[in-house]
Amino acid sequence: MTEDKLVRALMALRDALQTAANEINDIILSMAPPEVQAEVKPTPTPTPTLAPKFDPQSLFPEDLRQLLTFEETKEGWKITPRQYLGAENFAKIAQIVRQNGGEYISKGKASHFTLPKR
Repeated sequence: MTEDKLVRALMALRDALQTAANEINDIILSMAPPEVQAEVKPTPTPTPTLAPKFDPQSLFPEDLRQLLTFEETKEGWKITPRQYLGAENFAKIAQIVRQNGGEYISKGKASHFTLPKR
């Protein structure tokens, strides 16, 4: 199960439990004397929101982004050059990756940059 699916499943479970808790509270409140019912104010249920998913492509300007492929892994992101980058582009990309906690992995033709998950 992917992380997004797990988060959505947990949020759905939380919402179902909150609904059940609200219904139980309503039943209990309906059995209370009228003066107690008047004192109780319903608590609004907060609306859940998903945090936006991190997109490593957003870290790079368009000209550099076009030179790279992005692949999500268990540990984070694997960023592979589509072509020879040249010294200037390589330095720019490496700086962005390092500023975001990543590194360059030198493996000949399999060389790539990595970024950790946030």
